[in-house]
Amino acid sequence: VRQALAELSRAGMVQRVRKKGTVVTVERPSAQFKGNRSGFGLILPEIRSGIYPSLIKGFGEGAATVQQELMTCETAGDIYRQGDTILRLLEREVAGVAIVPAFEPMPEYQLQALRSHGVPVVFCHRRTTKLKAPLIGWSFEEVGRLAAATLTELGHRRLAFVDVAPTVANEGYLSGFRSELQRRAIPFS
Repeated sequence: VRQALAELSRAGMVQRVRKKGTVVTVERPSAQFKGNRSGFGLILPEIRSGIYPSLIKGFGEGAATVQQELMTCETAGDIYRQGDTILRLLEREVAGVAIVPAFEPMPEYQLQALRSHGVPVVFCHRRTTKLKAPLIGWSFEEVGRLAAATLTELGHRRLAFVDVAPTVANEGYLSGFRSELQRRAIPFS
């Protein structure tokens, strides 16, 4: 939260007032945001599976509430495609970028390119090494619990959890899924 507020302060969107706290800036943000910046970039390693369709839907709904366009970009987990995507978003003069970084460590110059153009950045799901930006994360167990709760509330009583490869995320999903079913006294094998 502290890092996110610092980013917003640097962007001129909030102002820290001694003994009063942090307040939203009434005027248009600082010179970094001059021009017709609009829309948000969402950079993802893939868009069709896992958590990514839900991220796209959530960010799309959020962008719509502030009447902005969401540009969803797929990198296939390749850091060079990620860099090209960042350049394209800079050319479009986006107002902000959320990124699930490629699995390889994100080169520092990619994040620096966004920052040097005054574009606020947040990481989603995972942070890359050495680079500092706010992180939007979630509990894998909570996701599993919510999935089981939603399915049972819809009336389903025979549920299965299918996993293609064991990962930390999938283990968390399964743990939360199983615990919610146990809490609701629904058998799980």
